[in-house]
Amino acid sequence: MSIHVNAREIDEIGIGFGMSSITFTESETSLEGDNISEPASGAVSVMILSLYYKFIHGEKYSFFATGYFPIISSGDNSSFGVGFGGEYYFTKENNIVVEKTNSLSLSIDPTIRYYLTFGTNLVYLSYITESKKKNDLNAELNFGGGLTYSFSPKYGVKADVSVGRGVGVLTSTFGVRVFASILYYWGR
Repeated sequence: MSIHVNAREIDEIGIGFGMSSITFTESETSLEGDNISEPASGAVSVMILSLYYKFIHGEKYSFFATGYFPIISSGDNSSFGVGFGGEYYFTKENNIVVEKTNSLSLSIDPTIRYYLTFGTNLVYLSYITESKKKNDLNAELNFGGGLTYSFSPKYGVKADVSVGRGVGVLTSTFGVRVFASILYYWGR
């Protein structure tokens, strides 16, 4: 369904809370000092604050920018990331569309939207080996899915799960992120 005359799709802004768990393994080229026998490996688990902004819309897809930041981390290990990606919707009416004239306002508001998500992130990873603290910046590809539920014309909630594989200078990673967000529909 499309409305083209004076219609515009509404952007979404979200703030959420969740968890990020990243397992990492150092590459052999990162060996130095007392940690020369074998590469370090471990996990970084972080409670996160996530920010989300959806800005480009199509009939079955949309694109977004996102970031997450640690609130509570596991010891001295921590991570945060920023990225962009897309959402592919399974329902036909996937975006909020508003048409306004001088005397009429028409709004199409899908209540529930299911989607697949894909994207790329830059993830900063800080971890401690047996001998010292190290940092790495990983390029990550991720894939997941989620659900959005609109409970009013201006607000909704979003639940999202994603898995990602990252490669950095010192480490390779596998991460899982789960979060729930409150959405605000910008421009209404």
